[in-house]
Amino acid sequence: MEVGLSMTIRPVPGAIAAALIMAPLSLGLSACSERAAGAGVPTEQDKAEAAADQAPPAESVERRLDRLEARVATLDRKYSVIEPVLTDLKASDRSMNNRLGTLEAGLGLTTASISPRQKQQPAAKPVHLDIRPTLTDGAEDGRNRSGWAVHLASYLDAANIEKGKRILSARYPDMLSGRGWTTMRYESRDGKVYTRLLTDPLSSRAAAETLCAQLKARGKDCRALKLVDANG
Repeated sequence: MEVGLSMTIRPVPGAIAAALIMAPLSLGLSACSERAAGAGVPTEQDKAEAAADQAPPAESVERRLDRLEARVATLDRKYSVIEPVLTDLKASDRSMNNRLGTLEAGLGLTTASISPRQKQQPAAKPVHLDIRPTLTDGAEDGRNRSGWAVHLASYLDAANIEKGKRILSARYPDMLSGRGWTTMRYESRDGKVYTRLLTDPLSSRAAAETLCAQLKARGKDCRALKLVDANG
């Protein structure tokens, strides 16, 4: 018995056929596009390399000025924070200067350089304050010929001289009370101007050294000094 099979092939409409053909092609193109897009995103390494390639061989003047201006602005902000603290420190420093001046008047040589420098016009000649006890003519002549005195203290602030005299006379009355005083202007090598406080000239160098030795034994720093050399 023979069975006959028959198939009827109907034509597919053109639009459907085109869709069937284009669908795989579209999927392939989409995948390619995605891969291409992913490949186009720069990594951090790519950015660094690009920046290095584009960086100028030397920083331009304008760019350098921009950077410096930014740093100055940052420093200004930081200074505005610490400025109140600096103001307090300055006020405290003035108070310390007053206390140091009082100490200087009492201690003399050893603290002569710790008070602030005072603006003073240097004198053309040394200034002598002669407050001498009553002397005989012979004693007066002997002192004038000697020129040797005892250097007791040096002051940056001349206002402390009278205070220093009172303190020294009260502290060493048996050696200094009743003696005359001599002051001399002295400018150090670093440009600071001091006023030296000395006794009046004694009868000899030996007398000046003896008095200084007695003062040192009582804890007072001093030195025998010839007035003609007092500026050295």
